[in-house]
Amino acid sequence: MGSSSRFLTGHRLADHQVLHHISSGGMGDVCVARKIGRRGRSSLVALKIPHPHLASDPRYVSMLLDEAAVTRRSDHPNVVKTLGFRTDARHGFHIVMEHVEGVSLGALLSHARKSRRELPAPVCLRILRDVLSGLAAAHAATGEDGKPLSLVHRDVCPSNIHVGSDGRTRLLDFGIADAKGRRCDSREGFVLGKLSYMAPERVFSKGADSRMDLFSCGAVLRESFSGERLFSGTDVDRIGEELGASPQRIAQLSGPLRPLVGLLRIAVSVEPEHRFQSAAEFIAGIDEIAPQVGGVATHHEVADTVDAIAGDRLRADLARISASVRRLDTLRRSPKSSPIASIWATPGGRRRPDGGHSYSNGA
Repeated sequence: MGSSSRFLTGHRLADHQVLHHISSGGMGDVCVARKIGRRGRSSLVALKIPHPHLASDPRYVSMLLDEAAVTRRSDHPNVVKTLGFRTDARHGFHIVMEHVEGVSLGALLSHARKSRRELPAPVCLRILRDVLSGLAAAHAATGEDGKPLSLVHRDVCPSNIHVGSDGRTRLLDFGIADAKGRRCDSREGFVLGKLSYMAPERVFSKGADSRMDLFSCGAVLRESFSGERLFSGTDVDRIGEELGASPQRIAQLSGPLRPLVGLLRIAVSVEPEHRFQSAAEFIAGIDEIAPQVGGVATHHEVADTVDAIAGDRLRADLARISASVRRLDTLRRSPKSSPIASIWATPGGRRRPDGGHSYSNGA
């Protein structure tokens, strides 16, 4: 059974109730939920729920605890906020995050390709500028003792960049971030990041610092402009071959985007010392070159672009959430109805007479 079937409308996890399943990935599910006992769409949150085999793994739980701690220390409008974490008797540990209406940059680019549209350069620059602002705060984050955490995100990519309906972009998923004082060294664990956006020093295990995140930002920016990944390889050897050709691939930008070639070449330099040395320096580079490509879009202009490209999907998602809310609120008002019995169904579509639920994967 697919992961999305694990969390049907009305499903309860600790003190939250699922309203809508957003996505499934290699590590788990993300759902929109609300606090049990609340009515309407007030206080919506996003739940990050690991797959069962990971929820029972102490190392992965430590990684999630680290992620929650890191993002709470990086409080910034361009970083998705972690509100806390919960433990559910059935599904174990999960993270509670702020819910922001919008789409990932990856989804936005996909919708644009399907509709044969391109993101305007000013919009791309605003999106990345927001990401860099969030990274600047994360890189400067300190621990409870006031000492720098030396945080490196290590997985900056389109799927971890959330472009809100409000036009503001937020960075998320610090699950494999590297920082001092982590409970778990994720270098020994689950995910190392996505090769297509990974800095050479990380690919070849030469050590890394915050400049690797800036390389990833450069790769994301180039893809946002061109619609193509800087690197398409799926293994280290192939990426190594493509690194040598990256200057030529960047130089393929033409026409109105030609002024950005120099910016991108600095951002994705193979040698870290030749890159921008901080997120603030990268932002300054964007601000310097932006007038030549139409400037940096306002958040309102980004919001208009998101609506034009992905508005139908967002409205459909909102309609599903609203329908779930109305259904649950109606059932709460009915003394003869049980939300669990009325909403949960078995995978075959048959409601269990006891109102319970069953999963073929033992979740």
